Amino acid sequence: MLLNDFLVNKGSYDDDLQHIVDKTILSYGYEEWRAVWLTTEVLGYISIYAVIGVKMGIRALKELKAKHGDLEVVSSAGTKPPVSCLNDGLQVSTGATFGHGLITSAGTVSPLVQSIFITNTDQYITLKLNNEINNTIQKDISDIINHSNEISTQKAQLRKLAIHYWADLDRNKIFDLVAL
Repeated sequence: MLLNDFLVNKGSYDDDLQHIVDKTILSYGYEEWRAVWLTTEVLGYISIYAVIGVKMGIRALKELKAKHGDLEVVSSAGTKPPVSCLNDGLQVSTGATFGHGLITSAGTVSPLVQSIFITNTDQYITLKLNNEINNTIQKDISDIINHSNEISTQKAQLRKLAIHYWADLDRNKIFDLVAL
């Protein structure tokens, strides 16, 4: 498959991604790399919360021993960026799409980086981004927004941060398993 060859060819990526290809695939697997890349292509940019959504979705699939497309997802990320980008990563990584009615976004005033995952046999888990990591991400985003009024500078710094989180956050360590 041409896409598979492209995805592991470092020369196919921008310079700032080339250095993480091998390490990230080795650390987290091809499935996660592919899902983050596809989500990024759909969005047109690398989103921190979309990356977190991919990592959350793949973790849920593994925890529930489910296949892509077999989960129903209830996201607490809301519908306003940046946290709502979690939904994009969840859709690509799990195959639970709004179009298929397998993902819903719980209406919330204060979005949470948390989702419930339900199998067709009514097994479920809730995954929530660890509070310390979530606070760090929010502070990092806030620092970027507050220290530069230049949109292009903000976008470049947010991209750098998203790449950092993509390469350095292990899906097996960043989520709290709230219920089983």
